[in-house]
Amino acid sequence: MFQLTHDHENDPVSGIWHWILNFTGTHIPSTGSQWYNFWSGFGSDIGEVVIIGGVWSLYRKHNCHVKGCWRIGKHAVDGTPYIVCATHHPDVPTKGVTAEQMATMGKAHS
Repeated sequence: MFQLTHDHENDPVSGIWHWILNFTGTHIPSTGSQWYNFWSGFGSDIGEVVIIGGVWSLYRKHNCHVKGCWRIGKHAVDGTPYIVCATHHPDVPTKGVTAEQMATMGKAHS
C-alpha cells in the first residue's frame, strides 16, 4: 500500500497531514499521478456540489417570498419588490376564473 517515510506516530501534525493527503487522493503512491488521484477521487465531487448548490440557489431566488412557503413565485406584488405564488397574491383568484372576470381584467389592463 503506502510506504511511510516519516515517523507519524511521534508527530501528530504530520499524521493529520498524511491522513488529509490520503483522503483527498493527493498522496502519491509508487505509481500514479498526484492530480489523477485527486480528480478521480475527492475532486470529482466538486462538480456535484456545484450542481446541487446551483439548483438550490435558483430555487431560493424564485420561490415565494412569504416565509415558510415552498411554492414557486410568479406574481409580482404591486408597489413592492416581492414575488409571491398564486396562493399568497391578493389579485390572483384561487378558486378559478370566470369568463366575466377575465373580460373585466382584460379591459382594465388594456
